Amino acid sequence: MTDVNEFLRGSNICEFSLWSFNEGRLLVLGSDDLAYYHVVEIVFEGVEYIDASTSLWEPRFRNATAVEAEAFWAAKGVKGEVELYVLEEEFDGKFTKHFVAAESMHVSTGMVYHYERENLKPGERIAPWVRTGGSKS
Repeated sequence: MTDVNEFLRGSNICEFSLWSFNEGRLLVLGSDDLAYYHVVEIVFEGVEYIDASTSLWEPRFRNATAVEAEAFWAAKGVKGEVELYVLEEEFDGKFTKHFVAAESMHVSTGMVYHYERENLKPGERIAPWVRTGGSKS
């Protein structure tokens, strides 16, 4: 978690989106302009619970404290068997905490374009949802 926050502090990445959720896999994308590309992918696997906005501004990512986890699971009336992650935003000195309960989380970085583009540099790619190869008749 420390690595992703350090990476974000050293960048201009501020805009995050809970991009997709499918079969227990939550994909969160980060960029300074999500309309055209993203630079950070945060993937939560084995997701059991999501309590988060679909758009986040300059969040900090961390594991929940023992006190936060205990209160969270008590409020749900269950005992959590997975890790509890916190996506924390700050506005005007006030913090908003969002939670994702999941088996694991991993982060990858690199330029991923949201449109067709030629002459990609090493490490760059086109997002898998972008249709390539022209139109079909």
